Amino acid sequence: MFLRDAKHGSFFSCFKEKDLKIITAGCTEKSVAKGAVILYQGEESSTLYFIVEGKVKVSLTNEEGKEVILDTLEPGDFFGEMSCLDSQFCSAMVSALTDVRILYLEKETFLAIIRENPDMMVSLLSEMSGRLRRANRMIGTLAFLDVAGRISRMLIELAREKGEPLKDGSVMIVPPTHQEMASQIGSSREAVTKALKSLAENRLIIHNGKQIILQPQQML
Repeated sequence: MFLRDAKHGSFFSCFKEKDLKIITAGCTEKSVAKGAVILYQGEESSTLYFIVEGKVKVSLTNEEGKEVILDTLEPGDFFGEMSCLDSQFCSAMVSALTDVRILYLEKETFLAIIRENPDMMVSLLSEMSGRLRRANRMIGTLAFLDVAGRISRMLIELAREKGEPLKDGSVMIVPPTHQEMASQIGSSREAVTKALKSLAENRLIIHNGKQIILQPQQML
């Protein structure tokens, strides 16, 4: 059980090997099957989770069961930090999009570690700040852009964070499903499909099997 397996993630990439060993020593490993809920919205929790393998989604649901996906997290990411720090109920639901292997750290152990290693808290706050910035951009996107604009913004951010640059300046990405995109931008799957078709017709994106290529002008 080693966090070095997920070291390429933004949170762990700045840690030295000794820091990873300190965290690992206090962690417990857990495997979660695809589709299972790891944390429920409104659940009481004081645990910090680290993803070693697999992919999870962070989402909100209303009383009618409508879902909005706030984020998707991959190896090297963490979740549960807000409840771990303020002891409040979970503000969102976290569920497994694939089979997942996670490590978890109880609050008291986590606090003891960061008291002895303050640089870890700086890394945690830096990542939380980045998430807050992304949340602010999402709010602006939902408030001011139409469906095509929201999809464009989502694809551009995905390309900047996880895309594969190509020689001609375009960027190739593996996009979420149409339903996942719809859940992230507060729209319907049909509207997302129509918006993607429009972007393709205007040569702003190119479909390449299960991948999408964003043209250079999209990345400006």
